Amino acid sequence: MDLLLTDEQTLLRDSAARLLARAAGPKKLRALRDSNTGFDPALWREIAEAGWLAILVPEFDGGLGLGATELCLVAEQAGAALLTLPVGIAAAAAPALAGSPHLADAIAGRTLVLPVLDRVSRILDCVTDVVGGVFERPAFAARNGDGRAPEDDGEQ
Repeated sequence: MDLLLTDEQTLLRDSAARLLARAAGPKKLRALRDSNTGFDPALWREIAEAGWLAILVPEFDGGLGLGATELCLVAEQAGAALLTLPVGIAAAAAPALAGSPHLADAIAGRTLVLPVLDRVSRILDCVTDVVGGVFERPAFAARNGDGRAPEDDGEQ
């Protein structure tokens, strides 16, 4: 196992650090804490444009086709910059939408995919619309852990 970063991984880590040094940090965190939304829609769009939400999505599905190491490099920089946006979890959950018409919206930052547990501890990937810079209530559960769509029991 090679423990050294490749040139591409170093470039990804450094570009994430530069973006977040400019757009995140303690001052930004304090400003968001005092805002109505606690969310920076411009930064979310910039993160999506940088491809971070598509890191684990295969190239044939429109993603970057990278791996967990690359996602961890971005997540490390996000943590160091005190980023409050759910980049790591959204990027990790996005591949669950493979073959879904919602995948393009997820990797473009127009929807948010979050894994959640239902009352019987099945993992569901909930797609949440990003409307006006606010994460809305989950729109629907895309699929459960075994790939089947969950039954609609009238609860969200």
